[in-house]
Amino acid sequence: AIAFLNAQIAFVTNFAANTLSKIDVIAETVLAEFPIGQSPEGLYILNGKVYVCNTGFNPNDFSYGPGTVAVFDPQQDTVVAIINVGKNPQALKRDYQGELNVVCTGDYGTVEGSVYVITPNTNSVIDSILIGGTPNAVSIAWDGTAYLSAGGFVGNGLVYTFDSQTNSVLRGELNPILVDLGATDVLVDKSGFCYVACFSSSTVQKIDAAGNNLD
Repeated sequence: AIAFLNAQIAFVTNFAANTLSKIDVIAETVLAEFPIGQSPEGLYILNGKVYVCNTGFNPNDFSYGPGTVAVFDPQQDTVVAIINVGKNPQALKRDYQGELNVVCTGDYGTVEGSVYVITPNTNSVIDSILIGGTPNAVSIAWDGTAYLSAGGFVGNGLVYTFDSQTNSVLRGELNPILVDLGATDVLVDKSGFCYVACFSSSTVQKIDAAGNNLD
């Protein structure tokens, strides 16, 4: 994944190398590479800090260790905090209360998906939401509704939703929004429409706030 600190400097997670790269996109050069944690994926920049999801994935036996979010200070070029979250954190997004919502996919077996809520004021977890299934990405609408792509590779693709203001599940495993096969990413526009990348069907599906399939 990639996130921009400003118009020149960006950070990239290197999943197999367990590192975070700092790059100059104008000069097209790698400025530095830093150890960041086990198998990092998603990242988000907030208040001048880089928050990195360390999934804990072990490529030797395909298991998952503890999930963490590393807080990296790009001014000091050092990790300033490690936050313990759920199993296999893959993505995170700021909501309109200024909190970070960390999507923890689980281990695709005994541990189901969840969302951990972090306050950047203290870099601590203030809530966790048991979502179920295997959510993998999140996007948040203006009204606070968070959309989660959640796979679904047999029958239908799945999208879950929760209220990021109350941290309550709206549509989970029992009443998901059904889309095309293999929902792997989501994006909500300013009008409240949600676009779902459906991996297996090679489509992007457009849905409204009620979960209706539009196109």
